[in-house]
Amino acid sequence: MKKFFIIFSIIIFLGIILKSHTNIYTSDKTNHKVDCLYFKAIRIEKAQTKIRIKWGTLKEVNCSFYEVQKSVDKLEWETISKVEGQGNSNEITMYLTYDKNPVFPPKINYYRLKQIDFDGSSRFSDVIYCYLTLN
Repeated sequence: MKKFFIIFSIIIFLGIILKSHTNIYTSDKTNHKVDCLYFKAIRIEKAQTKIRIKWGTLKEVNCSFYEVQKSVDKLEWETISKVEGQGNSNEITMYLTYDKNPVFPPKINYYRLKQIDFDGSSRFSDVIYCYLTLN
C-alpha cells in the first residue's frame, strides 16, 4: 500500500505541473535543449513588496545558467537574478528566485527566462506577468 501511495502522488504532482507548460525558444522559435514544465510569477501575500518567481524543468542539456529578466513594457529588459543550471539532467528540477523591487500599478511586471548554455548560446522563455494591487 505504501508503494502505491508514493507512485500515485508523483503522478498527480506531474499532472499538475504539466498543465502549466511553457516553452524556451531559440530566436527562430524552435524548441531547444531545455524542457520547461512551468514558469510562474506569484505575489507574496504577506510581503507585497516581493514577487516569487519559480520554474521547473524536465530535462536540461548543457545548461550553464538562467537569467530572470524583467520589463514594464516588454521592450526593454533588465536581468534581476542569475540562477545556476543543472548542466545535463533528465530529472525534474525546480528553481526559485524573487523580484525584490516590483513596480506598482498602473505598471505591470513582465518576466522571462534567458537560458544560457556552456557554449554561450541562449534562448528565451514565453513572457509571464504579475500585477500588484495597492491594498
